[in-house]
Amino acid sequence: MKKKINLRYIYIVFVSILAVIFLWKVNKKNNLSESIDVNVISMDDFIFKAEFDIKKDILNQNKRIDKIYIPNLLITDENNNIIVAEFENEEKYFEFCKKRNIEVTFTNIAYNDGTEGWEKKGENQETYQYLYITHSNQFPKSEKLKFIFNEVKIKYENNEEETIIGNWKIEKDISNETNKRESIIYDLVKSNVEGVKVTKAVTSNSVTKIELEMKWNNPVYNDTDDDVEKNKKIEEWLNEEKKIENLGIPLIEDEYIQNDEERKFFPLKSNDGDGGYTQNPDGDFFYHQTFNMSAVDNTNIIKVILPLNGVLREYFDVEQIVLELVKK
Repeated sequence: MKKKINLRYIYIVFVSILAVIFLWKVNKKNNLSESIDVNVISMDDFIFKAEFDIKKDILNQNKRIDKIYIPNLLITDENNNIIVAEFENEEKYFEFCKKRNIEVTFTNIAYNDGTEGWEKKGENQETYQYLYITHSNQFPKSEKLKFIFNEVKIKYENNEEETIIGNWKIEKDISNETNKRESIIYDLVKSNVEGVKVTKAVTSNSVTKIELEMKWNNPVYNDTDDDVEKNKKIEEWLNEEKKIENLGIPLIEDEYIQNDEERKFFPLKSNDGDGGYTQNPDGDFFYHQTFNMSAVDNTNIIKVILPLNGVLREYFDVEQIVLELVKK
């Protein structure tokens, strides 16, 4: 005699299994969402620093970790300013914004030229601490930040890589940091050469930014040249400049700021976004640099010293430009 199949019992078991799977997924999702926390260390006009605390229990503890980073990171504020939009490629950014109903915009306030970076700061029994740093010409005075990302990448010392998929949305109140922000503006009062215009001289909580405009020479072409002749002269000049550039001799090097206490402050040189210059064929020269002088180091008068090489030294006929700036 065949036993009767208890369909009700099978149904109950099936539903129970589904419930267990659902709860496991929910718990896993909750564990992932709580597995990373962010502490904003500082956000002034030019530099943003945040520490990501990543719980070890979401990582493979049997392998030695070389690096942890977040490849697709979006940071916005309460006014929907995009503070950071760091993505592996444009398609990832479009996809990310579409899924979250975020307006696609390219007004990324932070530099997007390699100035962002991840650095391991430490670890304890439960977490790894990674410092994220990025730069800008002017961060807004945000009071609340939202960190949105869906991947965490781990690179192990054996060159293996792992990607953890999740859906992180972390909100932080940074009004205390905003209230501490300080901007000190300087004006040019004295120069040992003529023709240098200071377009920016600002000290923030963390750094000082200097931007200048000047001439390096007359245009490499004549006003009477037609387009063909003009382009030919510009191309010849570019080729010559490339040869000089390959020699590795910059037009300005070893520059520094000196305050009233005769303390010297030097360029950060952490990346290309911090400093450099542009030399144009029309004779214009643009210089920008970020120095490690913070608000606590400022004095009423500071000097900017720019040692010169090549055509700049020839044009100004001095070994260095010395600019004296006074606090507004």
